[in-house]
Amino acid sequence: MKHDEIETQINDIYNEYKTQAKIKVKQTNKLIAEYNEQIHIINGICHDDVGPLIRRLHKFLSQLGYMKEELTPFDFETEKILQSSNVPDDLDNLKEDLNRKYRKTVEDQEKRKNRPVDYIAKGIILAGIEDLLNEKKANESALILEADIGALNIKARQSLDQMDQSLKMAEEVLKMSKYYRICIYSVVESIRNFILPELEVVRAFLLAESLKNIIIAEEDVTKFKPESISLLPNTIYHKHYLFVQNTFLFYTIITKFFSSPILSEFLDDSIITEDEKALLNNQIEAINSQSENVKTSIVFTEVT
Repeated sequence: MKHDEIETQINDIYNEYKTQAKIKVKQTNKLIAEYNEQIHIINGICHDDVGPLIRRLHKFLSQLGYMKEELTPFDFETEKILQSSNVPDDLDNLKEDLNRKYRKTVEDQEKRKNRPVDYIAKGIILAGIEDLLNEKKANESALILEADIGALNIKARQSLDQMDQSLKMAEEVLKMSKYYRICIYSVVESIRNFILPELEVVRAFLLAESLKNIIIAEEDVTKFKPESISLLPNTIYHKHYLFVQNTFLFYTIITKFFSSPILSEFLDDSIITEDEKALLNNQIEAINSQSENVKTSIVFTEVT
């Protein structure tokens, strides 16, 4: 390769890389902005709605004798947002180093070319040998520069591949955040509209049962508390027990699910595997399935 082509090729590789890199970073940052918007909404809903609702569930289940009241109440852990991307500058230094090396090579060749040769003092043979050595040196320099250009090209390709991976990662976590958000809305709706109203009725029923038994036994009515739900299996009130049991299982699943920042944990990896996506899908399916079990065991509250 001629030296006058080298600098042009270096700049062409670099400029093409920069053009593609800017496009990829812009696409990635657009997805990151959408993802962060989802995370702000998710964190808000979980802190303002999911957390308080789960703690209310805990309180009801404790009052009904289904769990110990001293158990640590649920606390939601905030999901992290993504930082925007920038075009890496590592190729900037590499390109400048190559251009400096190119210019130094050209300068050295020009000096050797313009240096006067004293054929009489050195002799024709020695002068000829020096010319051959200079030509060999020039060819070696050209080969080194060609190898360096190849390395620049590889480095540019690797960097663009990493950006493609970051873009794909942003696409995946955005999809997952939307799916996660739908799950949160469903949990909030189930607890607020169906489970808590039904628990209120069940608790009132157990209070009434307790009061009835106290009156029959002629005991002090000021000290009564709800009958334990554990007394209802295999009685005519078994359906109430079944509802509370399903609610407890629902409570167990959602507290485990929401107690860790599942989306943030995915961000710790460079890629999201199919197994990780399947894990999230399976967890959400378990929540949806148990929510349906709760609804089918509701007695008093109308489920639409």
